[in-house]
Amino acid sequence: MARKILAGILIALSAIFLVLSIVGIGAIWFYNKPLTQKATGQLKDIDAQLAQAQATLQSSEKELQRALRFVDSAESALEKMAKQTGSAKNAFDSIQSTIDDQLLPDLKTTRQRIDSARTTLESLQSVLKSVSSFIPGFD
Repeated sequence: MARKILAGILIALSAIFLVLSIVGIGAIWFYNKPLTQKATGQLKDIDAQLAQAQATLQSSEKELQRALRFVDSAESALEKMAKQTGSAKNAFDSIQSTIDDQLLPDLKTTRQRIDSARTTLESLQSVLKSVSSFIPGFD
């Protein structure tokens, strides 16, 4: 009798599992198409977003390359300007040394000569005044 009860329980369990398997197969068959479509749609959305991210990254790379070229040209311009500033400073120093070494001494000498000429002219003028005071009618 225990055998019959055990056999009955096993048959009932087998029938329940058979019905559950059939229901599971039906559910899979029923939900397969909508789930596949939904998963495919989500994967397409992910693919579109990844494509957009890739396009954005490529655009960003181009912008960075352009910015790098701009920075390089600015750097070369600064280097040229630094060289020009250095050459301008050298030219200014050369002009300054020429002024200090040649022009200023010449100007000082010319000033001394002008002062000497002025002194001579003033003394000549005083001599002429004294001579004119001795000679009547001599102006």
